[in-house]
Amino acid sequence: MLSTNEMLVLAATLLASALLCFLVTREVVRKLKGKKHFETELGFVVPDLHKPDKPSIPKLGGIGVAFGIAAGVSVATAAFAAFGFQVAGDLARLFAMFTSVIILGLVGLTDDVLRTRYRTRVIAPLLAVIPILAVVPDTTVAVPFAGVFGLGWLYYVIAAAGFVVLSNAVNMVGGFNGSETGLGSVTVGALLATAVAFNQLVPSLFLAAALGAFLAFLRFNWFPARCLPGNMTTHIIGSVFAASALVGKMEFMVAVLSLLYVTEFFLKARGGFHVKWWGTLQQDGTLKPSDSRTYSIHMFFMKHFSLTERGLVARVVATQAAIAIIVVALTFYGIKP
Repeated sequence: MLSTNEMLVLAATLLASALLCFLVTREVVRKLKGKKHFETELGFVVPDLHKPDKPSIPKLGGIGVAFGIAAGVSVATAAFAAFGFQVAGDLARLFAMFTSVIILGLVGLTDDVLRTRYRTRVIAPLLAVIPILAVVPDTTVAVPFAGVFGLGWLYYVIAAAGFVVLSNAVNMVGGFNGSETGLGSVTVGALLATAVAFNQLVPSLFLAAALGAFLAFLRFNWFPARCLPGNMTTHIIGSVFAASALVGKMEFMVAVLSLLYVTEFFLKARGGFHVKWWGTLQQDGTLKPSDSRTYSIHMFFMKHFSLTERGLVARVVATQAAIAIIVVALTFYGIKP
């Protein structure tokens, strides 16, 4: 378990991240909303498809998220100097995580602004994973109740593939207010709780910075949404998962917590990624699937329950929360800190 001083710094990191993310996102909304130039010519403002009047909403929420994480990392860095937390390599690991996440955040922002090609979304994560691979503690993977397995060079191959998959997979659960950020907050919260309990200072600080930003942005992305995450936010969320898995040695946790995202990928692959999976708004405010076959987790819930958009997102986030509780329990009982 982290010390009292470390927990205080953790709280300061989270609060600094949340505060700056909130302030920057509020400014993004103020600058973009209602400006036809940003909507018609630049595409920075898009309609909210699941509302009767389809209001126009800014989609560059990732800017605030990135600034928030940067603020959190800055506070954490200052704490290393002020409290003498640093041991060999701590700052290097913290900056490696930050560098990888910001690289992929910039890739997402470029996609939001210029609509990059798919191959860019594959190549960029391979570059972003390099700082992480330079600081990973070892090439072992701990599996609850099974033991620790050394993978050697295969570890680096799997790590690179994981960065590519996770940085792109989070985007696939989007399309509904609060979905990407809500799921990301639950997942990062579970990872943070484990990192704190297992005395993993660097991953704890970075996850606190990420969680603060995600929760602050969720204030704008929940119902009714005033800002959409965009590809910048989804790339950041996925890269936070991947970076935490490698630096914090939480590979098993992240792999299981990613099952919902992987399931979404394969469901969408069934339809060639081109089906209208986001549903049709009914007069009573509920959403119904636009196809008899299931091409997403959201469609599954739409088919079996009568849900509004808020209720739909709540069901999906609750599903991830249930998975997180199980994984955290398995990790605590099956792996010694």
